[in-house]
Amino acid sequence: AEGWAHATPIIEQGSLLLSAPGDHFAINQQYFHKTLIFIVEHSDTFTRGVILNRPTAFGTDDLSLGFGNTTSADSDAWNVWCGGDCEGLNSRGSRGESVVYFCLHTLDRLKDVSRQIIKGVFLIELAEAQQLVAAGEADKDDFLLLAGYCGWGSGQLQGELDRGGTWTLAAADKRSLLGRLREAQASLTQRLEAAAGSALQDPAAAIDGPRLGAKDVGDGTSEWRNLYAALGPAFAAEMQNDTETHTDEMLRRWIDRCLIPARLKGNESQGGTEWDASSLPAGTLVRGSPTAWLLGKPAEDALLDPSTVNGVPGQYLHKAVMLLVRDYELGSPALLVLLNGPEVGRVPEDDGVVYFGGPTTAGSGVFEVRGPTPYRFQGMVLFAPGSLDSLLNIGALEVASGGDLQEGLAAPRG
Repeated sequence: AEGWAHATPIIEQGSLLLSAPGDHFAINQQYFHKTLIFIVEHSDTFTRGVILNRPTAFGTDDLSLGFGNTTSADSDAWNVWCGGDCEGLNSRGSRGESVVYFCLHTLDRLKDVSRQIIKGVFLIELAEAQQLVAAGEADKDDFLLLAGYCGWGSGQLQGELDRGGTWTLAAADKRSLLGRLREAQASLTQRLEAAAGSALQDPAAAIDGPRLGAKDVGDGTSEWRNLYAALGPAFAAEMQNDTETHTDEMLRRWIDRCLIPARLKGNESQGGTEWDASSLPAGTLVRGSPTAWLLGKPAEDALLDPSTVNGVPGQYLHKAVMLLVRDYELGSPALLVLLNGPEVGRVPEDDGVVYFGGPTTAGSGVFEVRGPTPYRFQGMVLFAPGSLDSLLNIGALEVASGGDLQEGLAAPRG
């Protein structure tokens, strides 16, 4: 019978990796939330998979840098799906990296020019697929074009499976994986065209251009839900308690930021103002944006990601108030202390409260702001060279003028 899927303990080419229900990816790597990953390559040293249920608003015409000579007229552009975070859409044009693509199909008649992954599911070179479409031997909706992939080193994926709680490994047939490929492609095209057409009816769109969002592109969670429930009664029962509305929203915010090209976002701005000061004195107050840090970083650029410095995503900077600890010069590292963090402990000598000051340990680990009432903080916030300038320029942080330090410290927390 066709249309089967079941859990399996064995990682192999053709396995299906499903993210487990839960909020594991709410703070970081939101693209893994409710995802289906098809393993296209597995060896003792490396495992490669591609996400099957993350549509995007990108077309091949948006990715001329990543796809070499594949640029074509808008009418001939192919839909591009997000295959993963490695060498994918966010690598396009950055640091000399290019996009790695994968083109899946289920046409047995093309097996001689393709590589079979499992029975009835194949990978084909994009150039070959385009030639077949141009010759009328196939249609572009017969193919699923994915940008990027998910990669694991030797033993890494097995370790994540052994720890449990994050992934479920499964096997599935062609029908379960890509049985509705043509319908999915046509539906995506229709949604994008309808959303763009509707947006252009708005007078503001004549100035700003059409603005699409995750609701227009789709988030792929229904496909995940259907396949997860198909694994058996125990898995279907888990779906009855699906209350992950917050993490679903974080996924949609990630889609809005990463899977929609600038031409379809309108002329939106993050609200920053060009910051042209060459230095800031110690004691300057800096505020965090109320929107830019919901996904842990304000953009995909590594320079703007605090976790590249301390390994911790930057949600703690949401509506943060920080004090610059040292004089700051343009382009240098920046050291600050978070003033409105939660209580994390007490000082044994006087039972004084210690607040969270940031994820970076500095010196003795406790920093004191002196005044009529002293305040103590555990840890600090460290930005890599150049980061503070960029974060101020895009509006993820702003210099607070006219604020009173002691009044700010005394304000209610939480």
